[in-house]
Amino acid sequence: MLQSLSITAGDIYMMSLIFLIVFFGLALVTAFLTPNRQGGRDKSTRRIWFWVLAVATGIFNYAYFAFVAIPDSWIKLPEVEQAMPANIQALADLNAANVWASIGVVIVFIFIGFIVSRCAPKTKLGSWF
Repeated sequence: MLQSLSITAGDIYMMSLIFLIVFFGLALVTAFLTPNRQGGRDKSTRRIWFWVLAVATGIFNYAYFAFVAIPDSWIKLPEVEQAMPANIQALADLNAANVWASIGVVIVFIFIGFIVSRCAPKTKLGSWF
């Protein structure tokens, strides 16, 4: 019996959406938990954490799928080696979906953060941009 990947590009995009929601939630929590300080240091702290979490979302998303969810060890199985070109193409397609999903997650994170920041300019969230 020919073994195939148990993960699809749709799974990658759905998990990327979940990572986006989790990391954006962390950005919201850190923004509200950062205390107000004299001299505007609290605004720069919130801004730094927003950008750190935006980049961390993409890195975590890519690393999760590259090292955990898309193993390439399944190509080495004897019964799979016979259909090697199709397997390599499937793996390449999943890796491409992983890269694009990771880039997209960062872009969407920044876009949503910009919208939230502009909708609430007088709150702690207004200091993201």
